[in-house]
Amino acid sequence: MRFWNSAQTKCKGLKGLALLLWLQCGLLDAQDAQPWKLLWTKAEKAEMIFTDRLGDVYTVQGDALTKYKSNGSLFRIYSNKSLGQITRVDATNPLKVIVFYQDLSRVVFVDNTLSESGEPLRLETLDKEQVSQVCWSYDNGIWLYDPVNFYLTRLDQRLNINVDIRNLNQILGFAPIPNWMEEYGNHLYMSIPGRGILQFDIFGTYLRTLPIRDAEQFHVAGYFVLYRNKNQELNVYDMKALQNSAWQIPGGDFLDFSFVQNKLYVLQRDSLKAYQWILPE
Repeated sequence: MRFWNSAQTKCKGLKGLALLLWLQCGLLDAQDAQPWKLLWTKAEKAEMIFTDRLGDVYTVQGDALTKYKSNGSLFRIYSNKSLGQITRVDATNPLKVIVFYQDLSRVVFVDNTLSESGEPLRLETLDKEQVSQVCWSYDNGIWLYDPVNFYLTRLDQRLNINVDIRNLNQILGFAPIPNWMEEYGNHLYMSIPGRGILQFDIFGTYLRTLPIRDAEQFHVAGYFVLYRNKNQELNVYDMKALQNSAWQIPGGDFLDFSFVQNKLYVLQRDSLKAYQWILPE
């Protein structure tokens, strides 16, 4: 799941700016009419969706990672059955997509053709076999989180450890068990159900907790946090104004969502739909 880019891709140009202004001015209240134009629909059964900064879409079903171009055309399917089911994908960098297999503690990197780049990273070789969360970091680094030992670790592009925060539970005063993690704008965000979304700097220093306690998943864009709550509702939290507003999803109930380049991708029970956000004149 990626909103403005899994994390990640900044809104660009006047359209992106206009969208942020709509958010900032509170015009995305649930009572407002929201101008969505359906672009395409694909029959699709999947568990998760992600997008990259080019607007391409990735779906996950079991061990299969499927990539669609932004126009809805099927591009390619990747599967490595020897590694089991895919836990998480981070397509922030479409040239080095992260594919995480938690059960076997493996991280695979695939390029923009979904071809594997090198051998899978075996997390046990770094003494990180308990990792449950993985996400992209700046300069093609990777963040890892171990909820058993409460280690927050960053690997650089050569997969060397350059940040290793231990005993995060002692620093925070509670045992953090996150359900989502991503980096945006030189900050790492980590969602702890019932607690909020923790914000860290790029050195792993804890900064603050955002009062979003029911996020099933979230994505940061500018100073907005877009998240799905346990009631399957999409919300927007303004980190500057400290205000929350609801966003209506076209078509009602959904399993997952992503937003990039003014396009909303909605995964429903048996379909994947793409909508264009029609900005005001």
